Amino acid sequence: MVNNGHTSRVEAADEGSAQVTQLSIPAGAVSESTATVTVVNNPLDIPAASTAVIAAGAYTEITLSNGQTQLGGGQTAAVTISYADSDDDGTVDGTAIKAKDLAMYTYKESGKAWVKDIASSVNTA
Repeated sequence: MVNNGHTSRVEAADEGSAQVTQLSIPAGAVSESTATVTVVNNPLDIPAASTAVIAAGAYTEITLSNGQTQLGGGQTAAVTISYADSDDDGTVDGTAIKAKDLAMYTYKESGKAWVKDIASSVNTA
């Protein structure tokens, strides 16, 4: 539950992949006094990425019960998604993707494409 009067934090884990997603929504960012936030790691029906995007296999779907898709007042949520690197070689396990090259993408229904439209950074520590 997101309470618009204060910063709300949610954490969701996926047993199948050990992926953990942390979400922090700032106070005043939701259009109603409260809303339910749903965080699903590795949801079914993931749209295919274009050949320009190499998927790392960590997907998260975040929705608000009020249907809001943009936070109010120009605010942004902080989203942290874990990635597997069990041997600490700087490469995402099961891929050839270097951790330093990871970025977050948003799927835009209107254009049916994954878009790198949010600021993201990678903590490789």
